[in-house]
Amino acid sequence: MSAAMQCLVADRYGLRLTIEQLAEMLGEDKAALYGQISAGTCPVKTYVDGGKRFADYRDAATYAEAMMVKARGRPLDWHMKLDGTQLTAAILEATFGGPMTVAQLAQVLGLEKKALQSKVKTGLAPVRTHVVDGKHMADCLDVAEHFEAMRAQAA
Repeated sequence: MSAAMQCLVADRYGLRLTIEQLAEMLGEDKAALYGQISAGTCPVKTYVDGGKRFADYRDAATYAEAMMVKARGRPLDWHMKLDGTQLTAAILEATFGGPMTVAQLAQVLGLEKKALQSKVKTGLAPVRTHVVDGKHMADCLDVAEHFEAMRAQAA
């Protein structure tokens, strides 16, 4: 899987794609995409988190890469290989400039900020946080590991 393609997908859609975003990327109607998911024929793995269905950016990039290889005969950055979790953490670091606030974490996870704040206070947040200068923060690698776990569950 191409690191460049992963970066392109993550830059455009974020670290996890909603069904609407996945349908746009695939050039499909949202209803047709739901039909493919139900039939088990969707070309990109999806998973449910918090009652919403998502696709991991790496799986979407893998599919886009496969279509590019089919069309061009080689991937976008055929000479590079990177670990997916490290790449996800690097993208988050570049996007947020370091540890993420609860508001940023809520945005990335597709959750309501108040709901996530409540989970953080009770220790039930999906990603480990720590207090820095009186604020709860999430390390980008911890967030990347959460995405990797959600992706593994979908497999």
